[in-house]
Formats: sequence, C-alpha cells, structure tokens
Amino acid sequence: MRIQVPEHVAANFEGLVARVSPSVATGGADHLWKIVRSFDDPATWTEPNIRHLATDGPSGPTYCVEPLPDEWELYDLDTDPIETKNREGDPAAADVLAHLKGQLSAERTRCVPNRNQPWPYTKRIPKG
Repeated sequence: MRIQVPEHVAANFEGLVARVSPSVATGGADHLWKIVRSFDDPATWTEPNIRHLATDGPSGPTYCVEPLPDEWELYDLDTDPIETKNREGDPAAADVLAHLKGQLSAERTRCVPNRNQPWPYTKRIPKG
C-alpha cells in the first residue's frame, strides 16, 4: 500500500502554546493560546526544490511544483479548550496572532537547527 498525499495538502506542522498577557498583545486576556502553522517545505519534496510527487495512479503521476501557502490556526484554550473556533481571522485576536507568530518564529530559530544537505533521493524507475 502506498501513502498518497494530495498535492493541495501541506505535510509539515509546528505549533506553540503560551499564556498571552494583555500588556504584550491586545486581546490576550492572560489566557492560554495555541497557534499552529501548517506549511509546505520544498526542501522535503521527492525532488527537493523542484517538484513533489503527489499521486501516481492509472493516469500517471501528479506533481506539485509550487509551494502551498501557509495555513494558520489560533485558539484561546481558556474559552475554547476543545478548539472548536479558529480565531486566526478574527480581528479581535489579530494582536495575539501577530505576537504568537513572532514567538513561534523565535522558538523555531532556537530549537530547529539548519537543515544539512541530505543525499539526493534515488531516481524513480518509471513503471513499464
């Protein structure tokens, strides 16, 4: 069985949970907030930085050749502990979102080392 990732789905995620004081972000209310970013990383494609094999069915291979835009989720865990309302587009939470995006970026820089250059992927042998 082969795992197929649709070409319109990003497969990388990062997130952060933090208490946000109203002194650092309007609307933070000293609540616990969660931010999640799903993103496409061309360096992890089947042909890094060129294209990504999304499907390979009877009609042939389908590739993704453009990185997908980032998708964001933002939840106020004090008022919505089961994450039913994504506040990412809520103007009342815009300062919280901006603050947590900065925090997430700083945490990524602190925790994730620069990627080395792995060996190239093995060339695919066409069916036939």
